Amino acid sequence: MPSISDLPAEIIIKISRSLTTQDLGNLRLASKRTEAATFLPFAREFFFKKQFMLTEPSLQTLIDIAEHPQLGPQLSHLVLGLDGFAENNPLSWNFNVEGTQDQVAELTTRHSAQICLLQSGEAREMLAHALQRLPGLQTIGIRDFCSNTRNRDRGAWRSYGSVAAQNATGLPMDMRAHAGPTATAVFPIVIRALASAQRTGVDLEVILRTTGEGLTDNAFALSSFTRHQTLPVVKSLRKLHLDVRLITPHTMSFHDGADSQDNHLDSWLLKSHLQSFLSQASSLEWLRLNMKHGWENPEKPRLLLSWIALPLSKPVPVPGHFVAALKRLDLGDVWASRALYWAVINKFKDTLEALSLWNTKITISAAQYEDRLDQWTQLFKQLAGLPHLKEVTLGRLRVFPDYPTLDCRRGPQLGLGAGGDGPETHYRGKGAADFLQQLANHAQLDWDPLKPRATHAGTMEDDEDDNDSDEGSSEFNASGDDDAMDEDA
Repeated sequence: MPSISDLPAEIIIKISRSLTTQDLGNLRLASKRTEAATFLPFAREFFFKKQFMLTEPSLQTLIDIAEHPQLGPQLSHLVLGLDGFAENNPLSWNFNVEGTQDQVAELTTRHSAQICLLQSGEAREMLAHALQRLPGLQTIGIRDFCSNTRNRDRGAWRSYGSVAAQNATGLPMDMRAHAGPTATAVFPIVIRALASAQRTGVDLEVILRTTGEGLTDNAFALSSFTRHQTLPVVKSLRKLHLDVRLITPHTMSFHDGADSQDNHLDSWLLKSHLQSFLSQASSLEWLRLNMKHGWENPEKPRLLLSWIALPLSKPVPVPGHFVAALKRLDLGDVWASRALYWAVINKFKDTLEALSLWNTKITISAAQYEDRLDQWTQLFKQLAGLPHLKEVTLGRLRVFPDYPTLDCRRGPQLGLGAGGDGPETHYRGKGAADFLQQLANHAQLDWDPLKPRATHAGTMEDDEDDNDSDEGSSEFNASGDDDAMDEDA
């Protein structure tokens, strides 16, 4: 009697696409022929991109996959989830449920083991062991969420081992802040693991959705002792996607890259680890920066952009120039003037092919309000002059006043699209210049919320306190529902 294994391979593959994960496994076990027929689509679906967490069982499975002669070469995109075991666990409050005491004990044991794994350096060693054996690896990502792009079973791509941990402790793994390892702690582990494995040319992505969470300056420190190993890793980076939160005061060197007449470089006496890191990333082609804001003033991200914009013709500053010739630049959750945006973008005019500005704000002065001079449309006209630009992504662009207003906490959103409406737009092709010119002509802005607050005498009121409270607003978070430039796949 004919069986499914007698069918042509393409029919077997088509049948396998509609099966649940469990049924797919059973199909692969049916015979050697069905296993061979479904291997490539199976490996691509489940092993091309796979998420693990920083626990010993999960990392051991990563090592096992890396050492597998067929599956190891298939892994191209490694994701490290920030899964952790919450200490303040609701299970510890209720000992009346059967099995709860065992679950609390298991939770405590696993939580302690994860801390030991991270603090002892064993996580870095296990990761390095796996990286040495993954010849097809192209990207390592760090994220604090599970992607919902899994079509089979209509589920999410969870970190390997998280389901087993949930069954043992009674609670799902926790990716909230302070529950598991932070991205700031994991990022240097990845850098040093790559260095130990002598792996170069691997792209790095940090995508965080927790409100206000981002890499702090500590994540980018390159110690002198291991610098000879880590610098080749940094210098070989081609793609670097970062969610950063610049909360470290007094360590960000300042220079307004938009002011070509400013030669006061002698004041650059301090440097940040992030600036030093980026100054060494000389091979970067794609840089993505999402600026996460909390209570801190948005001036620090502007200082970083000012340093990036510093022309190479200027004297070399303390942390060094940003020397990479970018082909793609993505900026998210930035709050800056048109002059600074243009200074950063124009620095890469000879190489830039793609630009994304997402959930960003442009500041205007009272004089620009009086003249109704829209800074976004002026910037679009400048961008139209970039000779190699082929792709443009713009979304959730706002205008924010640098003067007191009656009520303008977020700033009005710029209407995009052919009719001047819509929050976002995208273009890819050879006519980017014409697209940007048309965008400048059709974009619409509601000027009413930008009206200056006036005194009874009709002059603008100098209300520093109100302006400062706006700058510290949490409205500028790059997270939650405003997933700036995230990649779910």
